Order: sequence, then C-alpha cells, then structure tokens
Amino acid sequence: MVVRMVIREFTPSDQDIARSIVLEGLGEHFGFIDESMNPDLRSISDSYLAHGHVFLVAELDGDVVGTACLRFEGPDHGRIVRMSVRRAYRRRGVAQSLLARVIQIAKLRALSELVVATQPEWPDAMGFYGAAGFVVYGRDDVDVRMRLPLRAS
Repeated sequence: MVVRMVIREFTPSDQDIARSIVLEGLGEHFGFIDESMNPDLRSISDSYLAHGHVFLVAELDGDVVGTACLRFEGPDHGRIVRMSVRRAYRRRGVAQSLLARVIQIAKLRALSELVVATQPEWPDAMGFYGAAGFVVYGRDDVDVRMRLPLRAS
C-alpha cells in the first residue's frame, strides 16, 4: 500500500478539520479543551490568511491529518504556530514534512530566522525542533523559546 502525503496551503473547506486537529492536540496535552482560549481557530482565513501568513495542511491519502502556520513577524523573521498532527498519524513523517515546507517558505521569503515556542512539559516537541536545528534562546515557567537561524547575520 502506497501512502501519498501532500503538504498544501489551507483552503476555507479545511476550516473544520484544521480547527479540530489543533484543538484535539491541545486537549491531549492539557486534558481539556477551552475553545475560548483559541479564538483564532474560529476563522483561520480571517486570523491568518487575511494578514498574509501561511497556513498549511498535511494530507495522507486525501485526509487532512496535520497543520502548521508560518506567521510573518517583522521584515525578516517568522514564527511557527498551530503545528499539530492527529495522534493516529504521528511518527509517519507528517510533522517533519510540514516543518520542511515551513522552512522552505521562510527561505523563499528571505527570512533570517524562525522562532517557535513550546512548553517544558512537551519534551517530544522540544526534541522535534531541536533535531531540526532549533536552539533554545529563552525559557520561563510557561514557554521554551527556540530559534532556527536561516542565514548568516
């Protein structure tokens, strides 16, 4: 059986499934879902696309199974947000493919660095970004902040 993965830009028809994927991931981590804490997911088009950001979805054999967003912050750096993969599809290269596409877009836009924040309680996420070359540049009780330089300063 050949599994076909496609990383593509979000379209409005992806709204419900993309929102569900992100909320499910948050629910797994926190043990509950507080939709009021995630108003950006009510309309991904309005929250991200309308502001020039790139929101991606990953499809496996036509089913959307993952998300990632590249927010442009300032003229030369971006932030990764809303990276999430459905539990049943993890460890199949989905997150790596999403991240590779985000990095590719960032380089095409001539960004100097990408940043991401995760939580100290998510060692898998920290390991994932670390394996991709991100390094910790700050931390507090809530977040671990990591960056990936994309070009020499």
